[in-house]
Amino acid sequence: LDATKLLHGKALFTDKKHTEAYKWLKGVAEKGSAEGQYLIGKCHQAGLGVKKDLIQQSALPELLLAEG
Repeated sequence: LDATKLLHGKALFTDKKHTEAYKWLKGVAEKGSAEGQYLIGKCHQAGLGVKKDLIQQSALPELLLAEG
């Protein structure tokens, strides 16, 4: 089920529907998906679908390292 959410979020992201993609990707990112976390970081870094937030974006690499 999470794989389906990730694929749907990625498709929306690719189609530049960033606000909708963020909603789908956030759930899988919070459950530990490295790819979801990466795309959420890109959203925060560039302000895609969310307010640009470099502090939030910069926290993601630390989270990825902690998960291995």
